[in-house]
Amino acid sequence: MRDLPVPARLEAFLATLLLIIGLMSPFAAQAMDFIDKGDELYQRGYYEDALAWWKEAAQAGSANAAYRLGVAHNDGLASDTQIIVQRDFAEAAKWYSMAAELGDERAQFDLGSLYDNG
Repeated sequence: MRDLPVPARLEAFLATLLLIIGLMSPFAAQAMDFIDKGDELYQRGYYEDALAWWKEAAQAGSANAAYRLGVAHNDGLASDTQIIVQRDFAEAAKWYSMAAELGDERAQFDLGSLYDNG
């Protein structure tokens, strides 16, 4: 590829980049579906199921879902009758870190706050 002129190398690079983006699009769409399912279940009070869908979305690369899991572990989550998620700052840091690495600014701030507060 080094033997190709600059415009041809640029064209090859852009084609490769578009291919990568195209291959990643289904994962992004799937992650959004998982987040939407989690949100719907959360609104209906099915917190454990919502967390499971958010975890799937986070593992598919969703910064938003990873952030939501971080918040759930940072704050704790309970229904009227039971504790769904105990406060667990180490687990919150894990999910905030994932979201922060994926570019979520809220997670970057909250992770910094966790470290700042010990």
